[in-house]
Amino acid sequence: MLFPKVSGYSFTETLNEPSHITGTLDLIQDSGVFSSYGNDFQQLSIDITLETNNRTHIKITPVGENRWEVPESLLPRPGGIYNSSDNSFPLPGSLITTPIVSSTSPFDMVIKRSNSGTLFSDYIFNLTSQLIFKDQYLQFVLRSSDDVSQSFGFGESTRSTQRLVPGTKYALWATDIMAAAFNTSLYGVHPFILQIKTNGRCHGIFFLNSNAMQLTLNESPQYGQTLGIQSTGGVLDIYVFSGPTPQSVISQYLQVIGRPAMVPYWSLGFHNCRWGYKNLTIVEEVVANYSKAGIPLETEWVDIDYMDAYLDFTTDPINFPQAKLQAFVNQLHTNNQHFVPIVDPGIYALDSTYPAYSEGIDQKVFISAINDQPYLGQVWPGPTYFPDWFATNTQSWWTSQFSLFQDIVNFDGIWIDMNEVSNFCNPTGDGQVCTEDPS
Repeated sequence: MLFPKVSGYSFTETLNEPSHITGTLDLIQDSGVFSSYGNDFQQLSIDITLETNNRTHIKITPVGENRWEVPESLLPRPGGIYNSSDNSFPLPGSLITTPIVSSTSPFDMVIKRSNSGTLFSDYIFNLTSQLIFKDQYLQFVLRSSDDVSQSFGFGESTRSTQRLVPGTKYALWATDIMAAAFNTSLYGVHPFILQIKTNGRCHGIFFLNSNAMQLTLNESPQYGQTLGIQSTGGVLDIYVFSGPTPQSVISQYLQVIGRPAMVPYWSLGFHNCRWGYKNLTIVEEVVANYSKAGIPLETEWVDIDYMDAYLDFTTDPINFPQAKLQAFVNQLHTNNQHFVPIVDPGIYALDSTYPAYSEGIDQKVFISAINDQPYLGQVWPGPTYFPDWFATNTQSWWTSQFSLFQDIVNFDGIWIDMNEVSNFCNPTGDGQVCTEDPS
């Protein structure tokens, strides 16, 4: 199970400084594979930057082409160029890395620890010449050094081990499916790999790309261990972290993607939540039984059962009447407890009397289909429109809905679920609303 053998690209240098290399990559010969995904780009630009003593950034993009990238507004890039005289970067136990173009035609590069011996004696990253860059197909292949013992990562999925197993393919495609399904992608996408060498040193590799992708781990007597990553679009945007401990690799990774937000103190207590509490009386009994059992309950959560026909920002007038629900929440607060309801960012569509929908239409906050009309999907309430988080008015509209909901139920936090756009439509449309004309 080897990767397609291609001629790759030749490298022409435009800048060569100790911490910064730039150049162009010219196609040697068309790969001749996967022609349905487009032709190979003839020329690419490459930027290799040692941003800190333990983080190298490699970016490869087609010359003269605008490509989708994860927006800076969502993930600000840390940037920087390492200066060996600057002591602000080093972390305890870190080792300075050096990016090296090991072959210009076909292009091949390594990143090694600077205090190592020969070029390939302790490299942590080897981008081989097996580079394919088409409109809808990107491939790069990494050759691991012989002393790599284990590779981990490329989640989120249900599998028996987070160790990557040779001969196995791992797909990254966020899926709204219960974790009970085995060997299945889940909600999150984390294109990150941590590798451990036989000497205990670790390094990490992060592929910053939001398109569908697949990783294959191969082992062969001729090539040793190779990692092949394919993507359906975007650019090659790669970060390499030198570690050398698992903790330092993760810390360096978080410097790029951002550290977890500080949570409220009360969120660290014992919480109760489940789907299927049919009415408020049952929820009240559950909370009371915690007290009877002497179990300190910090927070009660409620799932979509509390909503009126599964419409966001509403309460069921029969099973969770607003006045009684607010009285229950007030009692929780009297007991120094907290309340968290769920909200799914899929808005019930085609009902002009529903404020979240009608105001969203007026403010043009929903994702558009190719006909420039809101894209119609299906979630719990039925016909559904999805907020476009990049639209100008979406944040103010979204904040307004929560402000109004706070007046109905004095919640302490919100359980945001399915915000990655989960659509219940099936390929045939049988029994679905998805084929309806949104006009």
